[in-house]
Amino acid sequence: MKAPRAVLFVIVSCAAVPAQPADSAGATNGSSVQATPSGSAPRAPGAVATEDRELLLALVQGNLAEVEAGQLAGRKSPSKAIRSFARTMVDDHSATLKELRALAARLGVAAPDETDEAHRAQLAALSRASGREFDLQYVRNAGVADHDRTLALLERGASSGNPEIRDFSRKTLRTVTLHAQWARRLSAKQ
Repeated sequence: MKAPRAVLFVIVSCAAVPAQPADSAGATNGSSVQATPSGSAPRAPGAVATEDRELLLALVQGNLAEVEAGQLAGRKSPSKAIRSFARTMVDDHSATLKELRALAARLGVAAPDETDEAHRAQLAALSRASGREFDLQYVRNAGVADHDRTLALLERGASSGNPEIRDFSRKTLRTVTLHAQWARRLSAKQ
């Protein structure tokens, strides 16, 4: 006897979705499998190694902060060279952030929409500065220090066991290296 198609669809659909990870108390975490923009099979949260999840979240945070700091520098910096750098940071990091969000979605990682506390504090201090002091803080913190941190993250990601994270990291390393070099040149002029 043939099973109705609806029953087969439900059986096949249920078999393809991994069980939700449980917390230490045995309860599921309440999150659902996330759809992916590419149409590839979504993955359940928890399917990515913890270090890869943390890496993705740190990269998203860094890119969010670069966009916000760049926007601030575009409004506040008296230097044409720094405003040019800031405009490039906004453009490049916005594009990278879009790629990161798509990658995170494919891997079932919920990407944050806001910067973390450390970046918010850095941005608050930057927003209180003006003139030459603003330029110094922006170039040293958002320019040199944050790009150095991002380079370290991407180098770690370049050896990830996850091929998508590895490919993204290797591809992005060149751009971030160029950003860091540009920031160092600007910093030397301050």
